[in-house]
Amino acid sequence: ARDPFDGDSGCRFITVLALPYHFNGGRRVYHAAQLLKANVLARIRNEANSYIKVVGDEFRVPVKFCDPYVLVVGSCYQDVDKAAEIVRGATDNHVQYCSLKLLF
Repeated sequence: ARDPFDGDSGCRFITVLALPYHFNGGRRVYHAAQLLKANVLARIRNEANSYIKVVGDEFRVPVKFCDPYVLVVGSCYQDVDKAAEIVRGATDNHVQYCSLKLLF
């Protein structure tokens, strides 16, 4: 698939992952800060030769018809699988230690 955020990149492999959220006043509040830390982004870039884009209104990449999500992009499916594993690990760690009850 073509990377929707980089028109000149040629073909890439992608996957989409859900973000955890909690309710605040009846509204979903999505958690992604754990994915945007320098050490997580460096692991995704260096270990998986990939990158992520957090997509959602509160992350400055608006969506109209779906919940916010993480787009994982790499040049081969093995890299995307590895990056997705890193994202899931960081997310699982956040869900485990966050003081709020998080849902998916």
